[in-house]
Amino acid sequence: MNLKSIFITIIFAVIIIGGGIWLFTDDEVKQKPADSHDKTILSEGDKKDDGLDPEPEISKSGPYPKLVIEESEYQFGIMGVKEVKTHEFIIKNEGEVPLQLARGKTTCQCTLSELEQKEILPGKTGKIKVTWEAKKASKIFRHTARIKTNDPEYKEVKLVISGSVEPFLHFEPKGQWKFGLIQEGNESEFTGKIFTRTNGTLEFLEHKISNENIKADIKPLTEEELTKLDAMKGYSVHLKISPEITVGAIKEYLMLKMNVNDQETGIRVILIGNRFGPIRIIRTNQEGAKWFPEHYLLKMGTFSASEGKSISMPMYVLGMNEEFKVTNIESDLEFVNVSITKSLDQEADSGKSFLKENNSLKDSPDPLKSVASVIKDITKPSPEKEPEDQEKKEGKKKKVLVKTQRFEIKFEVKPGSPPKSVIIKNAVKIRFTTNHPKMKFIDFRVSFVSI
Repeated sequence: MNLKSIFITIIFAVIIIGGGIWLFTDDEVKQKPADSHDKTILSEGDKKDDGLDPEPEISKSGPYPKLVIEESEYQFGIMGVKEVKTHEFIIKNEGEVPLQLARGKTTCQCTLSELEQKEILPGKTGKIKVTWEAKKASKIFRHTARIKTNDPEYKEVKLVISGSVEPFLHFEPKGQWKFGLIQEGNESEFTGKIFTRTNGTLEFLEHKISNENIKADIKPLTEEELTKLDAMKGYSVHLKISPEITVGAIKEYLMLKMNVNDQETGIRVILIGNRFGPIRIIRTNQEGAKWFPEHYLLKMGTFSASEGKSISMPMYVLGMNEEFKVTNIESDLEFVNVSITKSLDQEADSGKSFLKENNSLKDSPDPLKSVASVIKDITKPSPEKEPEDQEKKEGKKKKVLVKTQRFEIKFEVKPGSPPKSVIIKNAVKIRFTTNHPKMKFIDFRVSFVSI
């Protein structure tokens, strides 16, 4: 089969909910049409048909037909978007004369019914086949087709179909896939799932990731995983994020090519995370100000333009034997400045080293607490390094010698500057050029309202 692909979008509130996952495919999924015997069609989106059949005439004196129906309502259960399901309602005539059937009114404009058999002879059975195509997601659907008869005790039969319609594809977690914080020197891992709860084709073909520092291992879900998700089929996507990925907020894309219901379909998943680099700034407690380390963003709050405002925070530099230097500072707003000075806290700034386990921060639930724990270690005496052969004997992880330097970083809106409202979207951009081998540039953003 020749397959084509163009883009359409699936939004979760999922969204998947802040919208993290996009779907693109070619023309609408082609469903196999009902065969020549499928005379009763209920198709969502059809226009109301007022061309009703004439009502069968009921004899005034008999003899009469007798309508017997095994079931008048059928639950289709969970269906996928664009999925087609069919059910046959069985009607028997246990009367003495032929049972006549005619199409009646429907409950809404989205149902349409025709009859294959207009008459059922005494002792015989007739079938009314109902085919339903679910064209859009719906938590619950319930539709009715009415059939008129010449049975005086059963003048009208109501055939009801019900169920729910889900998107064919589900993502776990919903929306953006957030792999969280990547600590300096540590690899991060994340597992997501793509699956369907309905029948249909779902086959992984290939993938691509927008950043070479993120690798994916994609495997079919196990029977246990499928049962837990109440899924028919699906795939597990295990991501490994290298600590070499760019410092700061991370937004990358996982592009999957899959066979969905016999169509080649592209799926884009947004990957969100953050990498803590070797330069760390600790949040401020100053009134009205807030520091967002994952975005290198400072919200200075609201203040008087005539008085201006300054915010100072401790900054720690890891992994340099030579002295850390900022060689250039650029600001795109002339009256917003940033400066750094070396800390006078000799104990923290003396160049003492501390031994840090390679995985010491990896599993910390609170990144700020992780940073705080590193800083706390700075003031402790450095433990003596154990002999290498002793470490091997005890199975300990190799420790890395890390030098820490402390500075004070100061953000300032100069007194007497013009009143200005700087929202996050248009935040002031400030760039540091440094001599750090792993962080040549630091890009800050500053927002504030001065009145």
